[in-house]
This record gives sequence, C-alpha cells and structure tokens, in this order.
Amino acid sequence: MTYRPAYFGQMANKRSRAMVTFGTAAGDTLAGPALLPKNAPAESPKYCYLGGRIVMRSHWVEHRTLHGNTILSWDIAHHFYTRHQRTAVVVTDVPNVLYPAVRKQWLKVIRQVQRERSSTLDATKIHELTNDISRMLGLCMTTKSPYEVPSSDIGMRFADVSGLLAEPPICHTLYVTVSLPPEVLEEISRYMPEGSLIVQY
Repeated sequence: MTYRPAYFGQMANKRSRAMVTFGTAAGDTLAGPALLPKNAPAESPKYCYLGGRIVMRSHWVEHRTLHGNTILSWDIAHHFYTRHQRTAVVVTDVPNVLYPAVRKQWLKVIRQVQRERSSTLDATKIHELTNDISRMLGLCMTTKSPYEVPSSDIGMRFADVSGLLAEPPICHTLYVTVSLPPEVLEEISRYMPEGSLIVQY
C-alpha cells in the first residue's frame, strides 16, 4: 500500500499538523485503509481511482492522520474552515464529548480569522473575511437529530453510528472518527450529494 502527501484547503495547508494522504492504485487493485477491500477491482462499481484520490460512489475520500500534539477537535475545526459553506456531519462514539471540544476550537478559528481581517488593508479581502466571519458566527453545531432541528439550520451535526444508520445524513462533508466496515460507511453516505467529501481519521 502506497501513499503520497496531499493537502486540502488553504488554511489547512498553512496550519494543519495532520498528515493527509489519499490511497493510490497498485496494478489492477485499489489500496486504501478501511474503505477498500483487498484486491478490489479497478473498475469496481463502488470505487474508482482518479488523480491520486479514491472516489467512492462519486464521493472524494481523504485520509488524515494526527501527529505530534495535534488533537482531533483542533484538526476537524481547522479543516471545516475550508468547507464551512456546506453542511457537515461528524461520526463519533461520543457526540456529547466531541461536540463541545470542536465548538471551542471553532471559536478560536473565528478569532483567528478576525485577527487576519484586522491586519489587512485589502478592501476585497476585508469583504471576503467579513462574510466568512458572519457565516461562521451563525453556524449551528449540534448533537440533535434533523427531527429536532431542521437540517437547513445545521452547519455541523455530531452523531453516533446507530443514529446515522437510522437517519442517513444529507451533507457535503462527512468526518469519520471511528472505524467503520465499508458496507456501513456506504449505507451512511448513500444520500450525500455527488462530489461530497468523506474525511477518515
């Protein structure tokens, strides 16, 4: 199994201490931890290889490994900054623990963007960062289900596997922080739009 370094998003490039990898093809098979069965055919209806990334049913799959003192909540918050204009779901065994930790890191990201805005004289950049800050401050993070909070109001939802199997999410980014069999991940991600991103830790 071989990998090549890759990075996702401008802010993640500069600040993330996680190692980001995408599985690469080996002969007529695809390689990738947890997602791809060994010896999966290159023309599999569920998986394909494109430009250094594995695509699962039209979804991008990104593998992230935490190194050093990097904590999961820090990495999720900083990665989500690059995708916060779309909805996200975090798969976790402990939604009530991870949610406040990510929320705390998210507020730190907001303050970081506010400092960046105050340090520039570029009117265009000020306008863009102001819009970013407004969206970020209004973003709803929750452990509640779409039955309790309308999906349109949720920016990031934290849920366990059983909850997501009962209610497969419609989101553009899925953060997977637990080990999942391929068939379970397939079931959870089946309503995600084409071109969505699955981030596996």
